[in-house]
Amino acid sequence: MPIPSLGSYLSLLRKREERRRLADGRLTHPNKLSRERLSREVAVSARTIEKIETGEVKQPTLAVLAALVTPLGLSRDEFWHLCDLADYSENYGLGLFALQMSVPDLEQSMRAADAMPLLKADLEGDHPTELVAVFDPLWRLVDANKTYRTLLPRHDIGSIPLEWYLSAEGRKTVLEWRQELAIIIPWWRCLVGRYRNDHEVITRHRSMWRHPEYRELWELGEVCYGRPTEHSSIRLRDPLTGITRTLLNEWSVITSSSVPLVRFRGRVVAHTGP
Repeated sequence: MPIPSLGSYLSLLRKREERRRLADGRLTHPNKLSRERLSREVAVSARTIEKIETGEVKQPTLAVLAALVTPLGLSRDEFWHLCDLADYSENYGLGLFALQMSVPDLEQSMRAADAMPLLKADLEGDHPTELVAVFDPLWRLVDANKTYRTLLPRHDIGSIPLEWYLSAEGRKTVLEWRQELAIIIPWWRCLVGRYRNDHEVITRHRSMWRHPEYRELWELGEVCYGRPTEHSSIRLRDPLTGITRTLLNEWSVITSSSVPLVRFRGRVVAHTGP
């Protein structure tokens, strides 16, 4: 079971860029994007690239990481993930969970949510078409309103959404199940990279590794900090009634609490079935 590391991720990115260049003609066989070639483009020694990829250097300077962006064609999220894996998580203004680099105790997060009257009122309100839930930095469910618990049955306090998706209940409830996995596994990969030294994180990663779909999507190496805006809706099917509901959802960071929390809000915009 692979654990994210700076060296393995840089190696994956270099080989991906090599395939891109071979495909568009910037490289021709038998040429490769070797460490030596990359080092010339980044203006560091080939030995430095080698040390990073082999794990001998675990925290190169931010300047070196930034210099990799253009030669490797990195997205913003891929650069942020490099920073996470080099333990620079608080240095680049990510915002999402950047204020809390160690995983808080679940009880601590629950107390933080309880101490916010407006949030508690939101969670206790009776809105049949409005879903409200609160998560901690590890993406564990802290609390949820009645509608959330009804439409996402058996998503228990303390579990993360990905665990629920992989459960029998999640497989029956989420319509575009495979597409949803492809969205949330890159997000989870970012969190594993950030909190990779936490025992609970690795334990959950190991538990989900037994699912072949999880392994397949994980090994693609894709990362995404948050849910892409083009995938703002989720379709759920009630396993008992067959009713299908389309939810619009949004995520927002709560930084006014004693520990960072994330609020999920969903709204039923359409339904079909009995």
